[in-house]
Amino acid sequence: MQEITLFIKNHLILFLIWFFMFFLIIIMCIKNFFAIGKIIDKNTAIELINRKNAVIFDIRSIKDYQNGHIVNAIHINLLNFEEIKKNILKKYKNHSIIIVSMTGYNINTFAKKLKMLEFKNIFVLKDGINGWKKNKLPLIKNKY
Repeated sequence: MQEITLFIKNHLILFLIWFFMFFLIIIMCIKNFFAIGKIIDKNTAIELINRKNAVIFDIRSIKDYQNGHIVNAIHINLLNFEEIKKNILKKYKNHSIIIVSMTGYNINTFAKKLKMLEFKNIFVLKDGINGWKKNKLPLIKNKY
């Protein structure tokens, strides 16, 4: 025990960095454990789209969506959620849903709303559209 105390005393900055990193890892694990949607990679997303008729909800800005989105993705404007709930979401309640954002991290609010509307199969594309582009997977551009 004295050796540990001595090490911490002699290498305080190194210990603080290590402790901070350890703390961040614990927080990330807890966050992933309690996440609403299951995080999936590109291969699982492709399989869900092709074999299970999964529906893709793209929650990025309209400008980002128009600059390139996954084929058949539906743009969801989070500011008009009540209107979207009435018109779009009802149709897809029994489908697997893949939520796509820019990076894959800012989806919790939307996923919680889907969960409250009793959607069962909610998935989140890991690394979002940025990861999709990085893997050179197809995107289409069109006007909304």
